[in-house]
Amino acid sequence: MKERCDKITAACHLIYEQHYVVHTPQVEVLLKEESLVPTKVCTHIVRTLHLLHEFGLSVWKALSELDRR
Repeated sequence: MKERCDKITAACHLIYEQHYVVHTPQVEVLLKEESLVPTKVCTHIVRTLHLLHEFGLSVWKALSELDRR
């Protein structure tokens, strides 16, 4: 998931900050293979989901350690 987020973030940077068109080779090489969509909202959602997933794993590990004691 982090890899997708990085690709979307890089594409958004090219499109929104450097004013590349979506159909340029620089953007397509990032998005086309996985049919990713370069939206700023998507980037924030993916990051949030990734953080929640990591948080959930750390909580689960901590709880399982407590259960072993």
